[in-house]
Amino acid sequence: MAPKPKTGPIDDAERFIIANPETTYGEAARAFGITHNAIRARISNKYGSLAEARLLVDAGIVPRDPRRVLKPIRRCMRCGVSSNIDQGQRMCNGCKKEIAKLHDGGV
Repeated sequence: MAPKPKTGPIDDAERFIIANPETTYGEAARAFGITHNAIRARISNKYGSLAEARLLVDAGIVPRDPRRVLKPIRRCMRCGVSSNIDQGQRMCNGCKKEIAKLHDGGV
């Protein structure tokens, strides 16, 4: 299993930008050495918007689960359709089933 990515600076920047209403995404990103898109994506996925994040934190409500669970989206090498394909796989489930019907596993 792959090691978990280090999200310490993003976590710190998230807390900082929510606690300081006058702070912009760019200022927080420069302060913690990350990109503004990293902070924007974190807040968008976890809270919905920066205003909503500030309201929830002020009310003392902390969301347990993110709004969207981001999964890897890849293009199937056989049909070209974008779908949620697990790591290490190259074809969507429909194409795998069709190929499994045609081939019995023999070389």
